[in-house]
Amino acid sequence: MASEQGTERKLFARNRSATSNLMKARGFLSLPGELRNRIYDYYFEEDFRIEVAAKGTRLMYRVPKFMKLCLGIVNKATVYMHQERLQETTPRTLRMPRRLGRYKRIDGIVTDWSTSLCALVLVCKKVYYEAILFLYQNPTFVFAAPRRILNFLEFVQEDALGFIKKLQLHYNTYGSPFQAKDDTWASKHLCTWTTACKAASKKLVNLQKLEIWLKVNENPLCFDLRREWLKPLLQFRRLGNHKKAVADKETFPAREIHNHKRLRDVKVHFRTYWTGPQHFPQISELADASSDLHHLFAEAIVLAILGSSEEEAMSGFKKAWEGKYSRWRHHLNYSATGW
Repeated sequence: MASEQGTERKLFARNRSATSNLMKARGFLSLPGELRNRIYDYYFEEDFRIEVAAKGTRLMYRVPKFMKLCLGIVNKATVYMHQERLQETTPRTLRMPRRLGRYKRIDGIVTDWSTSLCALVLVCKKVYYEAILFLYQNPTFVFAAPRRILNFLEFVQEDALGFIKKLQLHYNTYGSPFQAKDDTWASKHLCTWTTACKAASKKLVNLQKLEIWLKVNENPLCFDLRREWLKPLLQFRRLGNHKKAVADKETFPAREIHNHKRLRDVKVHFRTYWTGPQHFPQISELADASSDLHHLFAEAIVLAILGSSEEEAMSGFKKAWEGKYSRWRHHLNYSATGW
């Protein structure tokens, strides 16, 4: 009887109380989820830039300045009121010079965590899972080299890549080699860029805004959507073209939820050696024609990326080339001249 009572006491001693011993959330985590999301959205600014590029890489292009003469110097009777120019606000920028996957303890010591963008997601697991969406969704990711793109796509988790909405690429073509033996380097340059853009177009399934700074160094210059140096950029057609999106949906069924958010906002800044009026100082009409044709071809690239056919994309350029600027065709030689 005593043994039974002892056994009964032990069993009752193992029973746990009905009240939970978990610690109650305090401070920031005690706020409602909707309010925490508003705070995360405010913390990760919309116009923030994350530049994944090496040190010393210039990503901002200078606008050529022209000298303007004031009529008040010649005619003292003319008086102009002073007007202050509104300075354009540049977005906050974070430069990531080191490649992902190579970490040293000294990097964490040097980092100023009080102003670091990633400091919030390192607080705890709960904050990490709540804020990781805003870390990749709000900023604009900027790349200027294909190896950096491939390195970024390799080490960042696939779920996080699906959150990225804004991408900016700085793509400079290799140009025309002076010697035939250097054609190999031009082919490698094009192949690497094509591979990087193809991988980005497949993994950034939720991409909605794409901005491209394209500098073409080829000579002679020809405005045609079938040029070899346009292959990397046309890889993003799978995000804007419905047929490509359906094909990717069949290949990757898990990404079905992202297919309804296709790429819609594309902007191309197209530059060549002949960009700008400084190359035609004597003939202003020729300079205007060259600048307008550059702009029209940039629009053709945008339409091609969004899924338009070659004929539809080049319709605006061909109309201006064969009509409005037909008198300058033999001077510019940007397309077929009829000879």
